[in-house]
Amino acid sequence: MGATPYQNDYSSHNADKNPSDASGSTTSETTFSQVALSIAGISVLWLDNNGMLLAADESLQGILSEPLDEVLGNSFVHLFMPEWQAVVATRIAIGHADPTPARYTSQLQLVDGRQPWVMVAFIPVTANAPVEGAAFQVILQDLTWQRHATYAHTTETRYRDLFEATTDAIAVEHNNRILDVNPAFEQLFGYTQDEVVGKEQLSYIAKEAHFDLRQHLQSHHNRSLETIGINKQGTRFPVEVQGKVIDYQGDNVIYVTIRDLREKKAAERAIRERDKLYRTLARNLPQSAVCLYDQGMNILLLEGDLVNAMQVSSPDWGASWQSIVSGHVGDVFSAAEDVMAQFQQTLSGEQGRGEYEIANRIILIDTVPIEAEDGDVRVAMALARDVTAQRQADKQLAASERHMRALLSAMPDTLFVLDEHDVFTTYHAGNDSLIVTDADHVRGQTIVDVGLPDEIVSEILMYRQMALESRQTQSFQCSLDMDEEIQHFDARMVAISDTDVLTLVRNISPLKRIQDELADHLERITTLRQIDEEFTQKLGLPYVMTMGLDTTMRQAFANHGFILRTQDDEDQPFDLSTIRIAGGYTPEDIEAALADKNSLLNQAIRSERALMRIYEQPDANSLKNEEAVLPDTCEQIVVPLYSSENDKHLLGLLNLETNKEDRFTRERFNFVQLVSSRLAVTLENASLYKQTEEQLEELRELYDKVTKLEHLKTDMIRIASHDLKNPLMGLDGNLQMMVADLPDEGLAVRLEDMQQAVRKMRNIVTGILSLEQIEQMAQNSTEKVFNLTDMVRESAREHQNAAQSKQQILVTQMHNKALYIKADAVQLQEAINNLIGNAIKYTPDEGRITVYLDDDKDAVTFRVVDTGYGVPEAQQKRLFEPFFRARSEKTRGIEGTGLGLHLVKNIVERHGGEMIFESVYGEGSTFGFKLPQVDAPQNKIDDFDDLDSMRSMLVG
Repeated sequence: MGATPYQNDYSSHNADKNPSDASGSTTSETTFSQVALSIAGISVLWLDNNGMLLAADESLQGILSEPLDEVLGNSFVHLFMPEWQAVVATRIAIGHADPTPARYTSQLQLVDGRQPWVMVAFIPVTANAPVEGAAFQVILQDLTWQRHATYAHTTETRYRDLFEATTDAIAVEHNNRILDVNPAFEQLFGYTQDEVVGKEQLSYIAKEAHFDLRQHLQSHHNRSLETIGINKQGTRFPVEVQGKVIDYQGDNVIYVTIRDLREKKAAERAIRERDKLYRTLARNLPQSAVCLYDQGMNILLLEGDLVNAMQVSSPDWGASWQSIVSGHVGDVFSAAEDVMAQFQQTLSGEQGRGEYEIANRIILIDTVPIEAEDGDVRVAMALARDVTAQRQADKQLAASERHMRALLSAMPDTLFVLDEHDVFTTYHAGNDSLIVTDADHVRGQTIVDVGLPDEIVSEILMYRQMALESRQTQSFQCSLDMDEEIQHFDARMVAISDTDVLTLVRNISPLKRIQDELADHLERITTLRQIDEEFTQKLGLPYVMTMGLDTTMRQAFANHGFILRTQDDEDQPFDLSTIRIAGGYTPEDIEAALADKNSLLNQAIRSERALMRIYEQPDANSLKNEEAVLPDTCEQIVVPLYSSENDKHLLGLLNLETNKEDRFTRERFNFVQLVSSRLAVTLENASLYKQTEEQLEELRELYDKVTKLEHLKTDMIRIASHDLKNPLMGLDGNLQMMVADLPDEGLAVRLEDMQQAVRKMRNIVTGILSLEQIEQMAQNSTEKVFNLTDMVRESAREHQNAAQSKQQILVTQMHNKALYIKADAVQLQEAINNLIGNAIKYTPDEGRITVYLDDDKDAVTFRVVDTGYGVPEAQQKRLFEPFFRARSEKTRGIEGTGLGLHLVKNIVERHGGEMIFESVYGEGSTFGFKLPQVDAPQNKIDDFDDLDSMRSMLVG
């Protein structure tokens, strides 16, 4: 919305008008604009990149209530409340990276304690800033509408008599030469009188202006002309020249008066810029409008965005403010007669203010008369503002204040504010106040006058100063004796301004007691953990009982005590032989107390719970303690020790006594019960440990007997096997001779059957001896690393003749690289030979046997695959049992003992390997094993140096 001027513009077509008239017009309009902004509570400021205040108009002094000299050069950010400082500082830090103007509604924090709401707008300055070093132009508007506008009226003399205006430079010229100059001339142009006198006329004027100026001086006496002056240094600047011809002794002498126009031009330029700025500001006032009108109620100036901000639908209000740029005030406010009355009253010289509801909005209108120099009111100004949001905010603020007061009244903590003189400006006592003085008498007093101890006052003042200096929350704790009881308080202090500090004090005595109880509880838990560690170091019964008695006496502060175990004896239930005693007990005292049914010992056993007695002391020489064990006992604790609940039975009895008063407290009694429960568990474990040791000793003795029987069995098997072998060999030889000598074929057949039975018996004996010898070698195993590839290749070569005798094909498929394992070479050779020999034995003539050897990651796999008879599926599960042989029609005539595969399986498993077996009856079988592979040895070894010598140990 454009501005509506009420004076002529300073355009080029008005340049020939009287300059004084133009100046007067500009001054009048500027005055109106300044008045408008002052009434609106608006100030124009200039900031640098760091947010320092470089310049501001005088209206800022009215907003801040501070002299401008004290504000300029300081940080603009610190004028705001702490919660707004980050927002303002962030916008300043962004700088020209974001050229978009920014506007915020925020709150100031003033030195007089006020906190007014303001609108602040940041406009980045791109170039040609009127204030040197300025990076932002800031528009600050007071939104509280609390101040009243004041207008200064000054009267200044613009022109004086030429002869009295000695501050103007004067040059006296005659015959085109300078005759004389005054001191002002010397100061203006930098020439001394001696330097300038005698120079050519107008030598202080730019040469291009000489002709026009001479013509003007000759034809326009006493009229001024603006031209260009030039000083001694050659600097050009605007001047105003006025000449007067005087008859001096018959000659014409020209008195030339020169005025420096630099300040005037700068002022005029500033006025034009200020006027433009004020018009821009008035045009962009947030939700406001400014109207200047004369005595005839005619509009002279109308600016503002009130209608756009309101977005009203009223045709009278909205259309008027948007369309009327000149005309009658009544055309604008025709819908509100009371507004017209306020406008008319202002023209009579009275300020006015009123709030009106227009188009469902609340509009605040201030009208101010503007006095001319003669004191008459010819022009008035109206400032209309939309205060709907502010009034709503006032209601919310009032509600928030009520809520805050209700919260304070319900808050149990003490709250107070101290100012710079240590005076209570705010005080809320709370439930448990640090200050016992009545709350109504605290406000207005200093902190040293409310009855607090000096050390607490000193601490509060010290932390108050720290809070002001650091701007961070400070906390401390203090204690105070109140009603003969120590109360503990926690205080938090935070600066809410440059001088005031808010303090929140809470009574933490209940929390302190809880903390002390937790500390005691933690100490007890730690003690119990240490006790558990002591109890579990050893499980011997004497150690557990001694340690348990010592620990409980230390924890209860007892002078005397004993602990004893139970035993399976109805006449004597307690084992007095293992009792542990500390103090002045005798065995007779303990036996008597156990026999006394009224003693505290028996009471605890019958009730199955721990008991504590504090015995009375009727006089100084006697104690009423018939229930105790010792005659001088003052206090006694008895704890029966029971096993776990699943099989609850009495394990023992713990008794503690003291001849000192006030030793056994309720807390110590409870703690002794906790320790006793752990002691009972440890005592039970110790008993079990003792039983386990006794059973283990019995097992050792039994093991020794079994070992002797095993040795006897082994010796008997070895003797029987050797004793049977020789007779069987003799019998076999005689049978062979008889078969050869007897002509009777029938008898020869029977003898051959007998010979075959003898050979079977010899093979069985041989197998038994081989198995026994292999097991004996396993107990004294001599494992070493060797090349399994060479062993397999050698074994296959040794079996070639046997395979060829049955016209079988025996081949090997293995890598040429060496595969190393760690094993007993003799045992493994026996296993390999057994598997290859079985394959030849159970494969028919012209069959095929393939020996495989390969490696897979960390294992070596050996397999013998044949095309033999195979094993029936029903017999495969028992194949590796000793003396078991698979039976089928095709293998009926093949001899064997049933010990070979059992022997191989034992060898493989003994070396950490596993057997491989697959068979399909009628198609063939696969037998083998898998053993762990190891790295090659560093030193070269001969794998089979002692193999031949060890074979003699095996019976082939």
